[in-house]
Amino acid sequence: RIVVPTSGFYNPFGQDIRIMDYRPIDTGQRFISVKNDSFRLLGGARGNMNNWDWETAFLHSEAKTKDSTNRISNTLFQEALGRSDATAYNIFAGGNLTDTNAPNFINDQNTIDGFMVDVKRNGTTKMTLADAKFSNPGIFSTKAGDVGVAVGGEWRHESYQDDRDDRLDGTITFTDSVTGVTNLSDVMGSSPTSDTNGSRDVFGAFVEFAVPLVSPEMDIPLVHSFDVQLAARAESYSDAGEVLKPKIAASWHLAEMLQIRGAYSEGFR
Repeated sequence: RIVVPTSGFYNPFGQDIRIMDYRPIDTGQRFISVKNDSFRLLGGARGNMNNWDWETAFLHSEAKTKDSTNRISNTLFQEALGRSDATAYNIFAGGNLTDTNAPNFINDQNTIDGFMVDVKRNGTTKMTLADAKFSNPGIFSTKAGDVGVAVGGEWRHESYQDDRDDRLDGTITFTDSVTGVTNLSDVMGSSPTSDTNGSRDVFGAFVEFAVPLVSPEMDIPLVHSFDVQLAARAESYSDAGEVLKPKIAASWHLAEMLQIRGAYSEGFR
């Protein structure tokens, strides 16, 4: 709600007039300009040592978005409404009764330009990640074969920043010059939105075993082979706590050409 002051050159009522749900259409179209920039840096290495295969990597990525929109400042708009000369903005410029395709009054473009502002929003997200993985197909042997293992760990840092325009985040507010009522947003038709930012660190680790329990050489009836997989993954979030989830899977070959598989695992969100 904005009040048209009594001093307004085009206020025909001789008193303050409160207007609601008004949208100036002679300001033209709304244009949004968006610019995105992003980059990603990735490096890694891998090799083997004493029957262990290893792999490690480092990643950093950033993405930035800047957008700008031509909008109306409530403060500047009310100032234009309250001018006492013909440079005031005429909110009562209705249609022309003799020509319905033409407006009855055309506001001066300089007046319109005077309350138009560029409203901007800048967003940035970043992620840094490092991990390492190790695997060995045979850390020790059983009667059924070699037991394999894979282990690994990961660290990542995530952050974001959302910088809203000063006219939206409460830096520049709108105070009605007549009523004294203050709104934290100075942009017509937009609610106030504050700047936001956040970051967190995540640590993760996993371990997985491939365990053969029965091999074909053991010559057990109805069990050509039987293998199980045991695994677990743990993650620690600096903002949400810790979690540990298991997985177990089995593969049963009744014969070389007949296999039954099953698995149980847990996840999280």
